[in-house]
Amino acid sequence: MKKCLLLSSFLIISFKGFAQISFEKGYFIDNSGQIFDCFIRNVDWKDNPVDFEYKLSKEGKPKRTSLIYIKEFGIGTSVKFVRATVNIDKSSEDLNRMGKDRNPIFEKENVFLEVLTKGYASLYQYRNGGLKRFFYSIDANQIEPLVFKYYLIDKDKKGTNNRFKQQLWNELSCAGIKKEQLEKLTYTKNSLTNYFIKFNECSGQQFKVFGTKSKYDFFNFTVRPRINRSSLVVSNFFGGSKYADFGSKTGLGFGIETEFVLPFQKNKWGLIIEPTYHMGFKETKTTDINDGSGANSIASLSYSSIELPVGLRHYFFLKEKSKLFINASYVYDINSETTLIIQRTDNPTITTLTGKSSTNWAFGIGLKVDRFSLEARYFTNRDIISDFFAWDSQYNAFSMILGYTVF
Repeated sequence: MKKCLLLSSFLIISFKGFAQISFEKGYFIDNSGQIFDCFIRNVDWKDNPVDFEYKLSKEGKPKRTSLIYIKEFGIGTSVKFVRATVNIDKSSEDLNRMGKDRNPIFEKENVFLEVLTKGYASLYQYRNGGLKRFFYSIDANQIEPLVFKYYLIDKDKKGTNNRFKQQLWNELSCAGIKKEQLEKLTYTKNSLTNYFIKFNECSGQQFKVFGTKSKYDFFNFTVRPRINRSSLVVSNFFGGSKYADFGSKTGLGFGIETEFVLPFQKNKWGLIIEPTYHMGFKETKTTDINDGSGANSIASLSYSSIELPVGLRHYFFLKEKSKLFINASYVYDINSETTLIIQRTDNPTITTLTGKSSTNWAFGIGLKVDRFSLEARYFTNRDIISDFFAWDSQYNAFSMILGYTVF
């Protein structure tokens, strides 16, 4: 319990100290056309913003401005938004709310559009909740929607309006792009961005791509050896004679972690899965029964496990190649083997328990510098003989984990 409270306090302090998302060098253009160099709070917007925070100097006071006053803003080579009045089809893609009209139902709206490619042929994206729409412009002319829509054919069947393919073929075709390639396009960011890159290259036009990331940026594979400190107490509800405190033991373990970095909030969140092998807990404990008989209870335990923690991780960036992280995982003991043998010295009867363990939680905090990481992880109580009525066990563990990210 003391370890849990200490770790929780550390997590809270760390969160308060590093939770802020940094202000990064950028610019914005106001309604008069004046350009302001500034520092913008980059929150890696999952939905297109309607406002943003900025500072005119690195040590200046944060200010907030909105869509009404700003024509355009950007951060480095990764982020660019432009204000535009566009036709947006907000038709539902939920089968239960879907309409039968295959044509888009446009609503004119003034929004910030995220620029994906900028050149002779430019591509833009709009996101709001589950809604995702793409737009394009040619030679800096009017921004137009790329039309894609699901519509209801009958009660349980939907059709697809893929008119965006015809739009691209009519207006953005090139000798180096075959129609078969266009037919394979999907209404997704990567697919459309790749097409606009191919068109601009084929046309010999200069262009710029924003926010591109390597496919490996969203996937980490890390080997993680560890030192474990574990303790175990076993008791029986109906008899103090069948009780054993096995104390604490130090052992080794090894895990292989797969992390899927979520593509929003500046890659600060990740899903983690880590199959882990723990060396066995093998101990024999003799306990004075204290019932006046002078007898002792001899308990022998053999326990080993392969765990599968599944959890969520959050990063706090410190410097370019260093970051603090915290994580919480739900731990499945997928291949545990427990054998507990208990016998009184004054009775030949032997009690043998074999079974599986229950699930539990794990909470960790760590530091990652380049490819190396170090994590302290606390595990809540686990019952390793959960199959047996009247028997209870309290298995607790604490691990120090060294990691090396292979890729």
